[in-house]
Amino acid sequence: MKAVFLNRLALLHGVTIGLALAAGLWLPGVISLWGVPLAHFYPTLAFGTTLLVAIAGLAGLFSARLSHAGLNAAVWFVAGLVITGVIGALLYQVQTLAAWLADLRFWGQPIYEVSSVSLLRAGFAGFFVVLVLAAYGLLQENRLDGLRAELDTRFWLTGRGWFLLLIGLVPVVAVGLIANTIVLQPVYATPGIVDRAIRLVRNTEDDLLALSQTDGINYTALRNQRDQLDDAGAYTLQIGQIEWGPINTFHIVVEFENGVWLVCHLMGNRLSHCEDASPPYFVGFPALMHTEAFPADCMDCRFRVTEAQQAWLTERRDAFSGSLAITKAGQLGDVVLLQVQGDSTNDRIRCFFKGITPIVLESCWDSEP
Repeated sequence: MKAVFLNRLALLHGVTIGLALAAGLWLPGVISLWGVPLAHFYPTLAFGTTLLVAIAGLAGLFSARLSHAGLNAAVWFVAGLVITGVIGALLYQVQTLAAWLADLRFWGQPIYEVSSVSLLRAGFAGFFVVLVLAAYGLLQENRLDGLRAELDTRFWLTGRGWFLLLIGLVPVVAVGLIANTIVLQPVYATPGIVDRAIRLVRNTEDDLLALSQTDGINYTALRNQRDQLDDAGAYTLQIGQIEWGPINTFHIVVEFENGVWLVCHLMGNRLSHCEDASPPYFVGFPALMHTEAFPADCMDCRFRVTEAQQAWLTERRDAFSGSLAITKAGQLGDVVLLQVQGDSTNDRIRCFFKGITPIVLESCWDSEP
């Protein structure tokens, strides 16, 4: 029976390390995004935290059975490498999974794609994670011995035991904060900036340039949409596209209740401009269907299309010769699902578009009415 409780203590040791790492990793984002209607954030947080806790819990349980500092360190070293992979996947594979579960029609679509730069940033953050976790592996036997001395007659930790357990997790929280600063914070700072800009522009008639100079946020990015936002209703934000570079570029999608659809572009943490996201889909696509060309006077209406895709659309031109009923059926990240129906027929097609700069027609298919 005593061995069972000691195994539980080892598991608790690992789980609390995972929770401490998750706290440092996510707490800054939760605070900065409190009240910001950002889609997929909390599901990504939940999935990511579950993975971190599971990996650390198993590492704690398994290494406790080895009773050798070097082997314990090796186990936690490997766990650190796996956790580094999870941290690197949070904005990409994990957030993509959260997006898929929000709308199963997009299942299998590459919503958020990892890049070599993002892997490099995750590896840099992972260096600190692996270093600290390996050190905890070396010290695990000493920590568990100290905690065993704090078990009461029921094999529960005393108040002092809990204090010793939690105070010993401060370095793990600190390394989580470092990982957040490197991997998550540059991205999750941007929706808060866009949200703050929208809220102010909707609730003031003051000069936007003067307010921008006072607050340090470029509110003039929304000057062309100012009149549209007054009665636009509630809105949601999505991280659309992430471009790492000398100056990181982020594209935030904003969808309003009344159908206003914007993309806001940020250079680093500076809001550059916001623009109507609809022209490629509601102007460019019907022009391509009817004339095989984009409007010459609308550069914002263009997207990339292959010759094979153009030929496929041309074959269906007769069925869609009149005005088209075009509906944005959904959007996850930078992937848009467009539905097109002819006004005089029951013919319907659906298309997936990918990207913001540039936009690429990925695929189209005939859809049941």
